[in-house]
Amino acid sequence: MEEQHEHRRADRRLALQVPITLLPVGSGPTMTGITRDVSIGGVFFYAPAEFSVGSKVVFELTLPAEILNGKAMPVRGKGEVLRVAVNPEGQTGVAVRVDSYQPLQ
Repeated sequence: MEEQHEHRRADRRLALQVPITLLPVGSGPTMTGITRDVSIGGVFFYAPAEFSVGSKVVFELTLPAEILNGKAMPVRGKGEVLRVAVNPEGQTGVAVRVDSYQPLQ
């Protein structure tokens, strides 16, 4: 368990509030949310939906120019939900381990 914790924190996280689009895996609607932080290995976002730990997630977001040497980059990511929590304001927060990112341009 300790090893997972260390791995989870190994990637540098950026406090980054950008829109995120959640694409259906199987059936379901496309929905939007907002990120809280992003790293190469994970993303944490708030969205108005229920998620189950272990479920697969496909998302799109645009990494801003400020962190990419002057040019914003839209990406699609795929991953798995690791944790779901509701904050004091009642927002559903979702932590996802990202298995892959792919540029959309």
